[in-house]
Amino acid sequence: MKLMYNFNHTFTILQKYFTNISFSKSIPMQIIIRIANMCFLLFTSGQCRIMGKGSLSNFIQLFYSIAHYISSYTITEPYIVSQTITRKLPHHYCPLNLHVLIRKFHLHKKVQFEPELFPAICVLKWEGCHVNIFSTGKIVVLGKNSVLYQDAIYTWILNELLYE
Repeated sequence: MKLMYNFNHTFTILQKYFTNISFSKSIPMQIIIRIANMCFLLFTSGQCRIMGKGSLSNFIQLFYSIAHYISSYTITEPYIVSQTITRKLPHHYCPLNLHVLIRKFHLHKKVQFEPELFPAICVLKWEGCHVNIFSTGKIVVLGKNSVLYQDAIYTWILNELLYE
């Protein structure tokens, strides 16, 4: 999503409409708006990020309401660049011994584990998704197809990775 605007003027306008708003001057400079369980970040580049627990329709509605308030000259249609899904494995699987689990996939190019660099098994098996599996049992699925593949990923983890 991209908005074209004067950044300082935008902050002044949005302060009239939102109570939980702040201006971060650290890099990257951004306007932060918190509404219920969502957070909207607006960057000087015109790009924005919406985070939190809400539906896609709620996120798009928030985007358009903010765009309306700042009377942007150019509003591109919002499109999803990336979505992040998190899940937790049942407690009886945890903690995971990643060093043992990765042995099944030691020659597999799409399943990687380099503990010196990152403390998770990284799986690149699904188009447009990057999956991180941590020893705590937390699973983080990142990418534009996260929602599409989330059930298949969880099933693969239970049936292929954890199955003995």
